Amino acid sequence: MVYMLPTHEMKNNVQRSTPIYDYEGVYPQLMSGYKMSQLDNCTDAYMLLNAIFPGTGNVVKDAMWVNRIEYYDRNPVGSLTDYANDVAKENYTDNYQRYWHGYLVILKPLLLFFDVSDIRVINMFVFFALLLYIMWLMIDSGLKQYILPFAFVMLLMNPLAIPLSFQFSTVSYIMLISVIVVLKKTKWDNKQQLLFFVLIGIVTAYFDFLTFPLVGLYFPMIFMLMKEKSWKSETGLVVAGSISWIIGYGGMWAGKWLVGSILTGSNMFKSALYRANHYTNMVDNGEKVNYLQVIIKNVQVFIKWPIVIAMAAILIYMAFRFIKAWKSGKTGENSYVGIIPFVIIAIAPICWYILSGTHSYRHYWFTYRQLCVSIFAMLSGIVRLYMKNIKIETGF
Repeated sequence: MVYMLPTHEMKNNVQRSTPIYDYEGVYPQLMSGYKMSQLDNCTDAYMLLNAIFPGTGNVVKDAMWVNRIEYYDRNPVGSLTDYANDVAKENYTDNYQRYWHGYLVILKPLLLFFDVSDIRVINMFVFFALLLYIMWLMIDSGLKQYILPFAFVMLLMNPLAIPLSFQFSTVSYIMLISVIVVLKKTKWDNKQQLLFFVLIGIVTAYFDFLTFPLVGLYFPMIFMLMKEKSWKSETGLVVAGSISWIIGYGGMWAGKWLVGSILTGSNMFKSALYRANHYTNMVDNGEKVNYLQVIIKNVQVFIKWPIVIAMAAILIYMAFRFIKAWKSGKTGENSYVGIIPFVIIAIAPICWYILSGTHSYRHYWFTYRQLCVSIFAMLSGIVRLYMKNIKIETGF
């Protein structure tokens, strides 16, 4: 349906926005030297070029192929500014068929009325409104003890950079909205939980590029664990929920290749599998990389003194409270097994880095956000020891 919308006004709004990209360039950093503050104008340029493509006259094929116009010897940002300003140079039509590009359902209508600066501001307002709403719901749900870990991890994800990059926003909104659903819904049966994670996987595959999808899965799952009563049921939820998400995510993604191949008569599986091999072959710029290098590359984003000091302060504070509780003797039988499901979640991003080695190595400056799942899981697990297994009379 959005491919039936006229693109002339969309292109005009992008044209009014080109001074932004002339000034910022391809990969600007909001805070120089901090990779976590780096914007992905390169992918955003692809998204905008996809949105303003004038069409071939075949709406179905356009939606499946997701064509864009690029200029020779120009990066995506340069192609965007040239095309939006009708620069008379040799160009060509390329496509991005292996993704659903569901973000176009939102981006195209917005571009009819707003330029990029407007959309960034709207994005910022909505993003922070959802964050504040989640914290209010946490207080209202009796989960205020988890606000410190959640707020800290949100800072590590850099809430300034996310609203300014369209490509970071998609999975972030999926995560925030999913967390709100978990906080608002008081009772879940097993079937509802599994269908919920299948749905998150489907929505993630539909809207998102290959960014940091585990955030959309495990943040709401961690919030679910906060409400569970048995470590065995929690562990079962982590395993079954992860499998359900994989089914939804993988099935929906492969569904694009199948549906696209049927509707266009082309073999989209070939292109998709070629790129999958490219992102998993552990070769970057002709050099072999190993799994340890991939993990270290992502961890290094956090190695900045303000972040290290903040992390140390939080861990010292939690350790102090833990030792105080331990000395008081207020520990229950088998109290420490409650952290097992949180540990499993914390390991999941490492498994992702192993599976998508080249992609996570090359794009570490945004895939590092998968590690925020690990940090949130472990901090929440420690709080769980206070809240459930270690009975502390005072609050956290």
